[in-house]
Amino acid sequence: MIQDIPKMLTRDEALAIPDEMCPLLVLTDRRGFIPWAIERLTGKGRETGHYNHAGALYRQGVVAEQCWRFQRTPLKNYLDGKYRVKFWWNPGWTDADRTAMDIELQTLLRMRGKYDWPGVLGQLWASVFRMPGLREMNCERRNYCSEAMVQVFRLADKFLFCDNHASPADLDRACKAHPKMRAMVFDPRL
Repeated sequence: MIQDIPKMLTRDEALAIPDEMCPLLVLTDRRGFIPWAIERLTGKGRETGHYNHAGALYRQGVVAEQCWRFQRTPLKNYLDGKYRVKFWWNPGWTDADRTAMDIELQTLLRMRGKYDWPGVLGQLWASVFRMPGLREMNCERRNYCSEAMVQVFRLADKFLFCDNHASPADLDRACKAHPKMRAMVFDPRL
């Protein structure tokens, strides 16, 4: 399926995405050691995808995301010129879909779950030792960023995210392949 060219957003347009569209999948790309390490540890380097963090635009101007703990972060933190940000949404999602995803995000925010470092080590070992089963070495009730987003967005599109341990680049590829998903991009270089 040929995806529409993503709509390019200004900083003000990104901050003005209304609550009625939320939640949206948010993917970010930032250069630096930790993002580079995430791309390499998950075996999803530059050759397969550029995104190294995933979250959800939970409310207008607010991202819900798995960091050290699952938390709310102001969207403006990602619009400071250091990040490229892609927003994915499906105009076909119903109010019931959005409500289910919103409830899941509220639950994750209330639980404030910790980051799944053993899961990241499993990704590393799976990549280094070519043992795919190690990708599933996760701690119960802990997620890394993209796992949390699979948990949320699968509620609206069950067939969209089939891998529980997807990377941010995997999520981007899944959205590109989905015939109804639409992208909006903030790129400070443009």
